[in-house]
Amino acid sequence: MSKLEKKIMASEFAEFIIVYKRYVDDICLIWGGNEQELAAFLNFINTLHYNINFNLEREVNQCLPFLDLLLCRKEDHISLEVYRKPTATDNVIQFDSLSPGQHKFAAFNSLFYRLFKLPLSNAAFEKEYNIIKSIAINNKFPISSFNKLYYKFYNKYKLSYCVVQGESETKKNFRCMTYFGGISQQLAKFFKPYNISVAFKTPNSLKRNLVRPLDKQDPLAKSGVPI
Repeated sequence: MSKLEKKIMASEFAEFIIVYKRYVDDICLIWGGNEQELAAFLNFINTLHYNINFNLEREVNQCLPFLDLLLCRKEDHISLEVYRKPTATDNVIQFDSLSPGQHKFAAFNSLFYRLFKLPLSNAAFEKEYNIIKSIAINNKFPISSFNKLYYKFYNKYKLSYCVVQGESETKKNFRCMTYFGGISQQLAKFFKPYNISVAFKTPNSLKRNLVRPLDKQDPLAKSGVPI
C-alpha cells in the first residue's frame, strides 16, 4: 500500500486530497474536488494494482463510519460516536456461565476502555454508556458488578490528573491455570500477595472436542520393537 500511496500523492489528484488516513485496508479521505474529479480519482486508483479494488462509501446525513467510529461533520469540527454494524449483537459470556471472572468481564473491560479513551461529547458518552449497560443487563450481570467496573475506569481515566507521574509499577508474574470454579479463584487469591497473577484457561477447547486421534496402536505391535 505504501507504494500505491506514493503514486497517489504524486498524481494530479493529490491537490484535492485534504485528509488521508489509512488503517490496514480502511481509508478515511476528505476530498476537496467535485463529483467528476472524485469519479476520475476512483478510476485512477483502481488501475494501480490488479489485485486491489477500492470501493467508495459516502457520508449519510453528514456522518461516515470508519473502523469502530462514526465521524459526524459539524460546522467547525468533526464529532465522534461509537459505531456498530447493523449485524452487531450484544452477546457476551453470560454472568451465570462456568467461566473465570476475567473472561466474563473481558468484553466490558474493552468497552469501558474505549468509552473513556475516545474524545466523546457528553451526549455520545451517555449513549454509549447506556448501550454497555444494556449489554450487561441482557447477559445477566448484576448492576453492582457493572457499576464497580465502571467506577474503576472512571477513577483511572477521569481522575488520572491526581496520580503522581513517573512512579514505576512492579512487574507482575503470570501463571496459567485450568479453571475449575471456586477453588481456582481461591488459589488465585492465595498467589496474589506473592505478585503472581493467575490467567485461567477453560478445560474445554476446540482441539480437545474436535480433534480425534486415529485408533491407538499397541506399542508392542509397532515396528522396530523387539519381542
